[in-house]
Amino acid sequence: MTRTVLMNAGPWLPVPPDGYGGIENVVAALVPELRMRGIRVLLATVARSTLPADERLTSFRGGQFEVLQRPYNQVSGVAHAHRAGIDVRGGNEHAPDRTAWGRCVARTTGGVRSPPRQMSWP
Repeated sequence: MTRTVLMNAGPWLPVPPDGYGGIENVVAALVPELRMRGIRVLLATVARSTLPADERLTSFRGGQFEVLQRPYNQVSGVAHAHRAGIDVRGGNEHAPDRTAWGRCVARTTGGVRSPPRQMSWP
């Protein structure tokens, strides 16, 4: 059984980045190494990314870095839209394994699914 990982680079910059991009640079270094070891990689990023992956999941055509200077109530929706677009939360009863999370879980655990962990913020 091939292992599958979901590498979420976020909606801010393409992978690899044109310059600045700490997380994007780390992802650009890890993905080729994982693939070289036979691990299937689903890369959640922006469409402008050029890093080869087994599957690419995108919500935005280009990086959304320029919106970071906006007020929080305008910026927070970008991350939520990215997450909703790649739907890492899992499927629904009608299409449980069409999402990135469902495909990863189905391939790595033989289809056993657990509910997503809920995080609470202070």
